[in-house]
Amino acid sequence: PLPSDPGHLTTLTTLFQNLHTILRIYFSLHSQELPEVFEDTMADWMGAFHTFLNYESAALEQAVGASDEESILTRVKAAICENVNVYIEKNEEEFQTYLQTFATDIWGLLLKVGNQTNKDHLANAGIRFLNTVAKSVHHTLFQDDGTLKQICEGVIIPNLRMREDEEELFE
Repeated sequence: PLPSDPGHLTTLTTLFQNLHTILRIYFSLHSQELPEVFEDTMADWMGAFHTFLNYESAALEQAVGASDEESILTRVKAAICENVNVYIEKNEEEFQTYLQTFATDIWGLLLKVGNQTNKDHLANAGIRFLNTVAKSVHHTLFQDDGTLKQICEGVIIPNLRMREDEEELFE
């Protein structure tokens, strides 16, 4: 298990910076077509993606220069959302086993995001994933009225509201 305490902040920051680079490379390698090696090791990758999407570390979230700067943990989670979005877009059949897990993970993540500017990339990547799922043959995941209401009230509407810094742009 990964430590999440502030005593390991330097190690965690380096680890997550490297992980972010790996995720960007992974995205580049599988965004055109799923290489066979990725298909053969999909369970390992999806297990790691699930772990890191649910990983919490207040120390990593607070280790940024400015309050509106995106943390490395947020960037990693956004990159994972982008990677699984490519899977549902291009490799739906292979990804089907993991769909419910990631829909639940990303939905839960979006409910916690809030409207801070440093979470915009994560919110957009997560919403894009849910949108892709909703447009696919798996749209039945969202057919329950309670589910739609919760997504609208907890995810979509909070991300449509204007923040103070956005209002200042109009002045």
